[in-house]
Amino acid sequence: MKKRVLCIDHEGGFGGSSRSLFYLIQNIIQIDKNITFEVWCKKRGPIQEMYKRIGIQCIVKEDIRTHSTLYRFSRNFYGFFLTFFSLIKNKKFIFNSTDIINNNYDLVHFNHVNLYLLALALKINTKIPFTFHIRTSLENLYEGNIESSLAKKINQLTSYYLAKMQTLIISKITKGLVFISENEKQSFLNITKNINNSVIAHNIFIKKKNIKKDKELDKLKKFKILALENYSWSRGTDRLIEVAKEFKEMGKTKFIFIIAGNMALNSSQVKTLSLPKKKNNLEYLVKVNDLQGYFKFLGPIKSPDATLANSDILISLTRRVGPWGRSIIEAMSSGLPVLATGNNKGFINKKNGIFIKNYNSRTIAHEIIKLYTNKNRYRKMSKEAQNSINSICNSKLNTKIVLKFWNNILN
Repeated sequence: MKKRVLCIDHEGGFGGSSRSLFYLIQNIIQIDKNITFEVWCKKRGPIQEMYKRIGIQCIVKEDIRTHSTLYRFSRNFYGFFLTFFSLIKNKKFIFNSTDIINNNYDLVHFNHVNLYLLALALKINTKIPFTFHIRTSLENLYEGNIESSLAKKINQLTSYYLAKMQTLIISKITKGLVFISENEKQSFLNITKNINNSVIAHNIFIKKKNIKKDKELDKLKKFKILALENYSWSRGTDRLIEVAKEFKEMGKTKFIFIIAGNMALNSSQVKTLSLPKKKNNLEYLVKVNDLQGYFKFLGPIKSPDATLANSDILISLTRRVGPWGRSIIEAMSSGLPVLATGNNKGFINKKNGIFIKNYNSRTIAHEIIKLYTNKNRYRKMSKEAQNSINSICNSKLNTKIVLKFWNNILN
């Protein structure tokens, strides 16, 4: 008898976690015909068409509610209670979803930690086993916080205890956890010791052939530095402006930042920077600093493949202490060297990427210039990047890890 798995996703394909889940399911259905899938997504996006092409039903459920621990007390307080009361108010959705789960599935997998309150609400009336993908660190440790010591203490305390509650809930209601690297597991253990059953399965990548280049980007005869992320203060996207200033000061005009993602700033950042309300985006800050020649904004993109094919290096200047997102994997698998802050197992500085522990805009600018001027070093780093991803994010190996993990629970 076939085993039926429901995967609940908080995105619609614009983010890396949605694509990672898709490639995992795509691999599993090719090697095990005794397991079937259905996917529920919170948002409409390109992922629905991707699932349709491989014969998987993907349903948009806009009533899905998400919340995850953040750094600031005010945002934690607001976000938690908004999600909590939304789930209480929408009892019909919870009741109907639980009924569907009880009658149609053998296992429910939640693709992100921000689905924990929804999972808790659903678990009350079902004995169907739940599993979670842990794709991010809940330790909200940031480099260079600009705040008073009292505010910092309040933010850190509330963030820690809310993260502790979140990890405890996930541990108690699930039969097992899938971590995407050792970093996420260690971070989870730093908050709570309650991990009964878990595996580490790195995000897989699918090597794609015959990728069509973006014609508009191809016309730019500059060294293209790609930032593949939606803007947030923790991701450090605004730091690109500081690096661009270094290029300008040095008279270097052969470099351009390609920004793919939503660049809207949140209200607190708009207030801190004293920006006009209608100018609440990074593009406006670039204009204010007279750096338009160093930036090209693409907005959100459906698929990163063509953009990666037209770029020379990927940059990620996160303020968050910990691992990075799927964009790093996709870039390295495409043969792009990566320049990122921090460090991570499997990534060796100056060999398969440039990894800078402490952010410094001048250092970063110089590293990019050195890579641009040394073509032989660039080629070697590109090859090493691909080799590293082939090893760490091996598609067959990591797919089999998750499949065995789910089968053990199902059996």
